[in-house]
Amino acid sequence: MVTLYWESEYDPNDIVEVRGNFTNPPWTVGYRMTYDNFFKSYSTTVCMIVNSQFKYLINGKYMTSLHYPKVWVLIICIIRMLMVTRIMNSKCILN
Repeated sequence: MVTLYWESEYDPNDIVEVRGNFTNPPWTVGYRMTYDNFFKSYSTTVCMIVNSQFKYLINGKYMTSLHYPKVWVLIICIIRMLMVTRIMNSKCILN
């Protein structure tokens, strides 16, 4: 079980759900999120497997959160790390 959060100012008219490829059928079933005044965020607990994908549905509009990395961002970070390592290794060889 995983608890997901959506940070937002509370509006009682907001309908906040999380949807993903972990539901049956995928992306069509939404888990309604409840607002917590103390943490100033919506939350829900869902059953997910590793590598699940999800988005938030706020008032009918899909949104992503900066708190959860996207796959392409992770790939770019790995490529940059490999490039820096390669540059550092080549400098050591040259010196």
